[in-house]
Amino acid sequence: VEKLYLNLQEVSGNHHNELENNPAACAAFEIMALCNDVITLQDHKGSERFHGDPTEIAMALFTDRHGDFEAIRERFEIMQTRPEILPFIAYVLFPIPLPITVVQILAIDLITDILPAIGLGNEPPEADTMLRLPRRRDERLVSLRTFVRSYAIIGPVEAAFSFLAFFLVLYGGGWQWGQTLASSDPLYGQAAGAFLTTIIFSQIGNVMACRSNRQSAWPHLTQFNQWITLGVVVELLFIITIVYTPALHRIFSTAAVDISMWWVFIIAPMTLFAIEEIRK
Repeated sequence: VEKLYLNLQEVSGNHHNELENNPAACAAFEIMALCNDVITLQDHKGSERFHGDPTEIAMALFTDRHGDFEAIRERFEIMQTRPEILPFIAYVLFPIPLPITVVQILAIDLITDILPAIGLGNEPPEADTMLRLPRRRDERLVSLRTFVRSYAIIGPVEAAFSFLAFFLVLYGGGWQWGQTLASSDPLYGQAAGAFLTTIIFSQIGNVMACRSNRQSAWPHLTQFNQWITLGVVVELLFIITIVYTPALHRIFSTAAVDISMWWVFIIAPMTLFAIEEIRK
C-alpha cells in the first residue's frame, strides 16, 4: 500500500490537489491510516480485539469507522423525534390547556435524553456494514430519510399517543372543550403528567428501535449496553418521581396519574418499536 501511494505521488508530481482527487490515492492513504491505527492500538492499548490476523484487524477498524457515522445519525434521531412543538401549536390554534410546559421540555432535554444518546453512540456497528456499498462522497449526516423518520413517522406517532393520554385524563375528569384550567388545578397536572409520561415511555421504545438503522433491532435487545440500560432506569425513576411525589408537582406542573392510564404508556413504546421494525 505504501509503495502504491509513493508511486501515485511520483506520477502526479507530488501535487496535493491531484492526489486528493485520485480515488486510488485516497484509498491507499485511508488504508495506511488504518495500519497506523493498528500499530497504535497494539503498542499502547494491548487490546485482545486488535491482536491476530491483520485482515481481521483492518476489517474491524473499517467497520468501526463506518459505524461511527451511523451512531452519530442515531443520536440525532433519538434527540429530534419528540413532538415538542405540536403541543404549542395546538395550544395556539385550539381552546385547550397547554399539554407540556417549558420546564418539562427542559427536563427531557437535560435529564432523560442524555444517557440513551450516549448509549447509542456506543452501540456496535450493524452486522452488514462491510457488505454495503460505500457512502456517497456528498452524503450528509442529516439526510431526507432522517427527516422523514424523525418528523413524519416517529414524531407524529409519539404526539398522537401523548395527546390521547392528555385528553383521556381531561375528559375523564369532567373537562369540556374550551374550558380554561388554571396551572394549579389538579386535573391540569394529571393531564400534563400523562402527556409527559407518554413521551418518556415513547422515547424508551424509540431508543430501542434506534439500536439498528437497517436491520431488525430484536437481536440488539439481548446485547447489554450499560449506557442505554442506565438511561432507561433514569427515565423511569425520573417520571415516576415527578408524577407521584407531591413536593415536585408545583415545580414540574404534574399530579398523580391514575393507574388506569398506564395502558397508554405501555402501548406507546411497543407501537413505536413495531412501526420501526416494519419500516426496516
